[in-house]
This record gives sequence, structure tokens and C-alpha cells, in this order.
Amino acid sequence: MTLQQWANNGWLKAHHEYDDAGGATKKDADELIEFTRELREDVRAWLQDNHIELLLPDDHT
Repeated sequence: MTLQQWANNGWLKAHHEYDDAGGATKKDADELIEFTRELREDVRAWLQDNHIELLLPDDHT
């Protein structure tokens, strides 16, 4: 998924809940951590398939 697709799909707006400092709960943080883990794996897989030269040596699988 491209950055433009992320911007257009509404996920970012729907998950923009952190307007107040300290307003995030542990559940919010856990969800964000899980999302970033999944995003990282998706990006690595995309790079592996499309631009392997951009991966760090440890990421080549």
C-alpha cells in the first residue's frame, strides 16, 4: 500500500485519538505497537518483493 493509499483509506483519521497529552491508555499504546509491528512486516515484505536493494543486509530473507 502506498503512502497516498494510507492517507486516502481513512485509517489514519479514524485512529487520530491522541489530541491530549497523556490521553492514551495502555490499550491504545498496545494497539499502536501491534499496528507498527504489522506495518513494519508489510513494508519489509513489499521491499523484499519490489526493492530488495533498499533492505538492510540483516533483512534479506
